Amino acid sequence: MKEEKNLPRPKCLDGWQEGVLSNQGIVFIAPPNLGREDAMAAYSQCESWLEAVANIWGEVRLT
Repeated sequence: MKEEKNLPRPKCLDGWQEGVLSNQGIVFIAPPNLGREDAMAAYSQCESWLEAVANIWGEVRLT
């Protein structure tokens, strides 16, 4: 998924797999070597973007 309905992807998700559509919304998959604390930091950095994407697509998950 190259573009989330014209919302540019934030740099905090660099290295993450592109968003994959699921039945509930979009899932972004973390790099295998990313720890929980770093994943939570990425979430905090782009929380407003994730909320905007969720308003368009439904649930947005970081996995």
